[in-house]
Amino acid sequence: MYAEIWGQRPHESFISGLPLIGPESPAWVSQFAHVIPKSKYPQIKFNPKYVVLLTMDEHYAYDNLSKDQQIKFHPKADWDKLYELRQTLMEKL
Repeated sequence: MYAEIWGQRPHESFISGLPLIGPESPAWVSQFAHVIPKSKYPQIKFNPKYVVLLTMDEHYAYDNLSKDQQIKFHPKADWDKLYELRQTLMEKL
């Protein structure tokens, strides 16, 4: 699935436009973030529409920090864009 997403989407962060590292790096998969937790919704685990590309730092912030902390961590990123997508996708579950 990751290779499919990589082949179809720009190699930049969904929320900041920052460039991403390529598949030659072992950390490459850390840039694929599930918008909705796959642990709570296992049916989305292999569905590319529920995955966005983020930098590793953004992915960490999204999974582990509050929205206020995320904004402080990376103020130029469009966190609202990510949360709007999350809301849209949640409505489809």
